[in-house]
Amino acid sequence: MSFSTRLLSVLSNLGQSFHPNELAFLAATSKVEGPVRDRIAYYLHVALAPGVLVHREWRGRNNLWADIAVTDEQNRPKYLLELKAHSAPTFEPGYSDLTRNDLQKLFDAGDEETELYVIFLFNHIYHPGNIDPKFAYTIKYFGLQNNASHKNGFAIDVSVHIKAHWERHLAKIGLPVETAHQGIRIDAGQFYGMPVTVHAYVLGPLVRKELEGMFDKNVD
Repeated sequence: MSFSTRLLSVLSNLGQSFHPNELAFLAATSKVEGPVRDRIAYYLHVALAPGVLVHREWRGRNNLWADIAVTDEQNRPKYLLELKAHSAPTFEPGYSDLTRNDLQKLFDAGDEETELYVIFLFNHIYHPGNIDPKFAYTIKYFGLQNNASHKNGFAIDVSVHIKAHWERHLAKIGLPVETAHQGIRIDAGQFYGMPVTVHAYVLGPLVRKELEGMFDKNVD
């Protein structure tokens, strides 16, 4: 099984690896990239050890780093992953720059044959109308989530909106849509009776030669 196939499998089954409603709580009350990163790293460790080492918050040469790295015993990176979370299904132009910055960091940290991945995460709380203000200090980025919930509510096409946002980011970065997996919807459970989903988009695998010259351009 290729690494990219294994990674997509881990993401597809991620919701089942948490206790019921645990991921919904974590997604609603924190930046979801932390819990997702930790679970991905652990399941890659289980699948790939002992042949390679799986790191969280890896540090490589010149103090360059990645959220997740798979290396040989000499700390040479075979696969590098960065995660970027956005706590609402809205388009924020600045995330295009952040995604490209993550790619550049991986580009600088990897070797010629290192496979590079960026995983972009959106989460959505389904609620008709405004979310109860009693959660204003409990839900992370309550204003963004409330606006998105008020706009989308229980809309079944929220995945379509999120996919469109992701493709806009790719276009701004200058990468074709074909370089990215088209998205995985993770049912996270419920937070105080409100369904929560996490949507993962995987950019990669990419190698250095595919990115050469990209970082000389500005993101419009």
